[in-house]
Amino acid sequence: MADHLAVASGLEPRPGVVYSALTPNLRGYEAARAAGIRRVAVFAAASEAFSRKNTNCSIAESLKRFEKLLAAAKQHGIAVSRVRFVRSRLSAIRAKYHRTTWQS
Repeated sequence: MADHLAVASGLEPRPGVVYSALTPNLRGYEAARAAGIRRVAVFAAASEAFSRKNTNCSIAESLKRFEKLLAAAKQHGIAVSRVRFVRSRLSAIRAKYHRTTWQS
């Protein structure tokens, strides 16, 4: 994902098209926002090993990170998509932080 800013910044707006970015943490969210992305998707790994290898934290820690990410997205009016396999936990966070801009 080293070139994600270059890719996102190079996207040309098209009527009816919404570009989104996969954001595992607040740093990824801020990079997407800086590139002009108006919708982000959060994700968590299905296994502890995968989580530690790809996000450098446990599943529980990654879910906790979502709270800050979702609060920032709400503050900036950025829509958030969820990944289905972590839906129950994300729905609880959504209810707390993101009632109006959450998108399925």
